[in-house]
Amino acid sequence: MPNLRELTLDLEPLRVSRDFRYMWLGGTISAIGTQFTRVTVPFLVYERTGSVIALGVISAVTLLPMLVCSIIGGAVADIFDRRLVARISAAVGGVTSLLHVVNVVFFDTQLWAVYALHAIGTSLLMGGAPAARSALPFVVDRERLTSALMLQSTTYTTSAVVGPAMGGVIIASLGVRWAFIIDALTFAFSFACWTLIKPIPPIASGARMSAAVIFDGFRALRGHKPIVGSFLADVNAMVFGMPQALFPAIARHRFPDHPTYYGLMVASIPFGMFVATIFSGWTRNVTRHGIVVVSSIIVWGVAIAFFGVVDGMFVSCLCLAAAGAADMISGVSRNAMLQLSASPELQGRMQGVGMAVWTTGPALGDVEASGLAALTSINTSVFLGGVSCVLGIGIIAVAIPEFTLFRAYARTDTATDEESDVATLPSAVQSE
Repeated sequence: MPNLRELTLDLEPLRVSRDFRYMWLGGTISAIGTQFTRVTVPFLVYERTGSVIALGVISAVTLLPMLVCSIIGGAVADIFDRRLVARISAAVGGVTSLLHVVNVVFFDTQLWAVYALHAIGTSLLMGGAPAARSALPFVVDRERLTSALMLQSTTYTTSAVVGPAMGGVIIASLGVRWAFIIDALTFAFSFACWTLIKPIPPIASGARMSAAVIFDGFRALRGHKPIVGSFLADVNAMVFGMPQALFPAIARHRFPDHPTYYGLMVASIPFGMFVATIFSGWTRNVTRHGIVVVSSIIVWGVAIAFFGVVDGMFVSCLCLAAAGAADMISGVSRNAMLQLSASPELQGRMQGVGMAVWTTGPALGDVEASGLAALTSINTSVFLGGVSCVLGIGIIAVAIPEFTLFRAYARTDTATDEESDVATLPSAVQSE
């Protein structure tokens, strides 16, 4: 029977890799600060306009630039030093946050500037993200990659739970300018952490930016069925099984006398992700990542379907938390497949394509859930979405066996107590 240490989050990558420690710490602190801005921008927009349409414009002006920058950023990550790209991204993020302060303090919060700065900051942050994400196999050895990915996922779960709550307190007590100032300081901290990391130069030296290089990631997908399957699995889960756009309506219909329940529902999915992360020690020995992804998405779809038919706050949040836990396990396994299967010289571009997929999926899911709810009912839309998600992953699993049967080599060595700064690149993968 496994002991508690084997079940809980594996901290070994933090212990053995100095560079990974700095990457993780800088990324986590910066992600919390970024949540401050993501909370403050809608607050400012609604305070200035009182319009829900104006809130929708925030997503409208950021979606396309984010997609473009993530794809271009993938090529940049493969051509230039990943550490340099990550430092530039952190520096630009800090400058953008300071420009928000200037707009609030000196220009009476010009709405067009809020939109423009948020679009620029978010897009360039997405452009630098492939470099940061694809740097992982270069600072952590292959055997510890899954554990490192799970640790990296705590950056999102921690910031998603802690960031908005802290941001709300800062806005209420200190004002919006301080939310932006603190975000700028967290970017400076991230910049310092990346400075302390060893350079991560490109594998293919002498390559230059071009349209062909940028789209190499898409062309390479033709030869990587496991990655294609993982992308399709994510799109399936997000398009059919992500009804987050309906949360306000669900909360109002189910719990009209408890307006605070909406916030609990929103927090339930990240909370489930956080719990799954804490008890993720078992994932260190996972080799059949395809089976894990398929199983996790089935759990996600079933949990969402139940969420569509249950009544009561506790059981509603329980379903969402279960879905969040399953999504976390699926996400880490999908990312492991991406980093283990893609060739080292294409790591950045594959991450860029992946980020484009991960950005588009939830947005399409909002459209699907809202449209189906208009045609049927809110609960029917959620239930059918969950069922469709399960059916969809079943079809993908059968249609792309290379994805379903993807298997990485099992871990063959044991950890030492010596600190290691040199990692091997991901190379040993196979499909059955």
